[in-house]
Amino acid sequence: MAHEQDETDWAGHPDIALSDDEVRALIAQDYAGGKWAWR
Repeated sequence: MAHEQDETDWAGHPDIALSDDEVRALIAQDYAGGKWAWR
């Protein structure tokens, strides 16, 4: 899967079970770290 900045992709991801705010925080953290922690 391409790493696209698509919130609908996160919202529909079966492995993600977080609130919108938590998801956004995780995305921001991952971008800041230059990697995708959940990958």
